[in-house]
Amino acid sequence: MIVDDLKAVDTLEYARQQRPNTKWTVHSVTSTTFYVDELPDFPIGGCCFEDPMPPYVLQNKAIVPFIIDTNHHQLYDDRLCFFRCMAAHQTGTRRCVEARALALFRQ
Repeated sequence: MIVDDLKAVDTLEYARQQRPNTKWTVHSVTSTTFYVDELPDFPIGGCCFEDPMPPYVLQNKAIVPFIIDTNHHQLYDDRLCFFRCMAAHQTGTRRCVEARALALFRQ
């Protein structure tokens, strides 16, 4: 999770490494600003009917497109392709990613 990753970073040491010379000292880091861009409700990739993936992507065996529900043999129409990919990456498998994808979407 991004919060845990940020906590793991030693910000003070990073600031010390960035100082111009040893005459400068870092006393504290007073504030930090993070900009988070909102993802609009559209698929990242191309798992919707309006913008299908090109054939060379669909035919590439190294790419898992997540466009068909393998349990029900139907096309996905819920626009969660990006989150299915994230779930597959996190779990290390492309099977049973639906629950994890929904959890990531809600998060």
